[in-house]
Amino acid sequence: MELEGLKRTMKVVEDMGVTLSDTTTDRHVQVRKYLRENKGHINHWFDSWHVAKSVKTKLTTLWKKRGCEKVAKWTQSISNHLYFCAATSEGDGDLVEQKWLSVLNHITNKHEGHGEKFPSCTHGPIERDWIKEGSKAHKELQLLLGKKRLVTDIRKLSPVDQTSGLEAHHKIVCQFAPKFVSFSYAVMKQRINLAALHTCSNAGRAQAITRDGQLRYSLSYPKYKGGKHIVKPVMEECSYDYIDDLNTELIRLRKTYNSHRKAQDAAHKLYISPPPLSSGASHVLKSDAILAHRSRFSGQ
Repeated sequence: MELEGLKRTMKVVEDMGVTLSDTTTDRHVQVRKYLRENKGHINHWFDSWHVAKSVKTKLTTLWKKRGCEKVAKWTQSISNHLYFCAATSEGDGDLVEQKWLSVLNHITNKHEGHGEKFPSCTHGPIERDWIKEGSKAHKELQLLLGKKRLVTDIRKLSPVDQTSGLEAHHKIVCQFAPKFVSFSYAVMKQRINLAALHTCSNAGRAQAITRDGQLRYSLSYPKYKGGKHIVKPVMEECSYDYIDDLNTELIRLRKTYNSHRKAQDAAHKLYISPPPLSSGASHVLKSDAILAHRSRFSGQ
């Protein structure tokens, strides 16, 4: 579904005359293959959050091994370092790779000699619980963080655009079209359009301020943080001005199609529902299906 959605979206955009130069996705295998073989002129980037989440999950598993307990104190720092690599390298794959692999020196209290493009760390003097070079924890981290497949993907981390905006829009879609409710094609399409209107109307919301003129923040304790908190900016209230435009359009359409028959005919021409997915299945006779049926529990 993800690959098919990407194909259709790109076709719609390209049919509108828009030239695509870059796209940012997760590391979906089929998507990356399709873009590599069919859209070679487009720069394909990976979303940093998805890569960081995968790395953090593997680090969490690693520090539970005997002799690797110190990795727990470095898990969040290594995850943060991945974002630093993506945000400060301007898409230079070689620079991103050298910055990423520099963490294997950094955790042993070595801060120079990382590479030609990134010869030394940029931080000042710091004190940490360093990992001994050559220890089991260090060797395991070398295998994990230096894995060829991971390093290849990190070279393609998006330097600017991420998929967080799209993820936020998907949450809005779930409010207008809940997944536990079934809708017809036309109704579903309109609900998705309403979600898009809401997202676009509130895309530029500023951060809310207090009576004293201070920026507002809230604390959250998400499950993935394991009891730790995160600080989230509180945005201004949502705008629903688009409803006035919808009402104006509704009145105009009511005057244009002044009978139910005219409105129905226009709707059928505008929204052509595709055939159900089951129509493409190979149908069999019910009697044949019953004869071929076997139950796992009854042995029949």
